Amino acid sequence: MRSIGKSLLFFVFILVSLFSFSSCSDNGRKSQNGMNNNKIKIVVSVFPLYDITKQIVKDRADVSVLLPPGVDVHDFEFSAKDVSNIVDADLFLYAGDKCEPWVDRLFKNELEGRSNIIDVTTGLDFIQIGNKVDPHIWLDLQKVRQLMCSILETLCNKDPKNSDFYITNEKCYSDKLESLDEEFKNVADSSRLKKLVFTSRFSANYFVNRYHLQYISAYTSCDDNAEPDAKKISEILNFIKSNKVGSIFYEDGSNLKLANLISGETGAKVLKFNSLHTVDKSGFEDGITYFDLMKENLENLKQGLA
Repeated sequence: MRSIGKSLLFFVFILVSLFSFSSCSDNGRKSQNGMNNNKIKIVVSVFPLYDITKQIVKDRADVSVLLPPGVDVHDFEFSAKDVSNIVDADLFLYAGDKCEPWVDRLFKNELEGRSNIIDVTTGLDFIQIGNKVDPHIWLDLQKVRQLMCSILETLCNKDPKNSDFYITNEKCYSDKLESLDEEFKNVADSSRLKKLVFTSRFSANYFVNRYHLQYISAYTSCDDNAEPDAKKISEILNFIKSNKVGSIFYEDGSNLKLANLISGETGAKVLKFNSLHTVDKSGFEDGITYFDLMKENLENLKQGLA
């Protein structure tokens, strides 16, 4: 009986040790009653930063996003609750005044000068379009990995007891994005075409720069009130026909009317390009990730450059 008791204790010890081991898929530390405790509260500005942060902290921090799923940044109005959530948070992570001037409206009240507000883009190089900064840095996977390093450092400083856990998860996700980056490079380098056709406003400057691609867009500006340009549309039609282009792109959230008209005229397939500023509500609730959306871009790129 005594030997059986010792064996049982040893078996229980092994089980406990296995389930306590931290890995990339660990969901976070739990107390004896099964509830997570002592978690820091983090608010981030937009979806890409939300997903990056979530991939690092898993369930060891409470993470929420300021810009609601499915809402365009230009239509978003701050509420008193938004301000309160940021004030109460341990960290508010955003992409800086240059990249996200819309967030700057928040800093003209009691948020100005608060130590929990962190610009995670410090040290990154931005693309300047006219007198504006292109905010879509998350379309460059190399820059995203730099963002991850910045976020990781911030998290480890704020929550040092979980730093080893955060470092492990950041490494896992960063390696995954590095592999995806290589896939994009291989597709771009080996493709027949080197120019993407966009029937919507174009915000993928970081993306085409990263993979040494060119583009043509029906719009000459990314401004909200911009309209399709007749000369650009004519140029697109000629390019599609003369180069036997089989696919054209529209950005998520844009109107498909022009894309469908050009498709009807040329027979080109219409493909979506995820700009990732936000995601629709159903995708967010289903747990779609930054990696998932960029992987979709990769599959569509293969068709768009064929």
